[in-house]
Amino acid sequence: MSRRDGPPRLARALLEWLLPADDAGSATGDLDEEYARYVRPTRGRVRANLWYWRQVLLSAPRMLSRRRPSRAGVLGQVLSDVRFAGRVLRRRPGFTVATVGTIGLALAVNTTVFSVVNAVLVRPLPFTNVDRLVRPL
Repeated sequence: MSRRDGPPRLARALLEWLLPADDAGSATGDLDEEYARYVRPTRGRVRANLWYWRQVLLSAPRMLSRRRPSRAGVLGQVLSDVRFAGRVLRRRPGFTVATVGTIGLALAVNTTVFSVVNAVLVRPLPFTNVDRLVRPL
């Protein structure tokens, strides 16, 4: 089959663009074989071209959804992870209690350590002329 006898070039180029690189060869080959069957003298080239375009256009939305990243890239992935974590936590209440308790304890310890460090090391002493303070013996 010469290039002129093959499927519509624009439709084939669109199909190759839509398909992932590893699937393009086998999918276009299968579709080209079906197209060759449609071109028989009883059906004609016009009907075969219409059939080919129909196959490409009907499969385009599914291929586009596989091609583009979900939602807004990183934000979409984070939202997906949060939804998944929510489902797991709902299904396992014991694990949920342990997780929430651990996170609560970690927050309490972190707040306590920060408060002590802030009061002792970071905040200046509440006296004037701090350089003149002396420790009694």
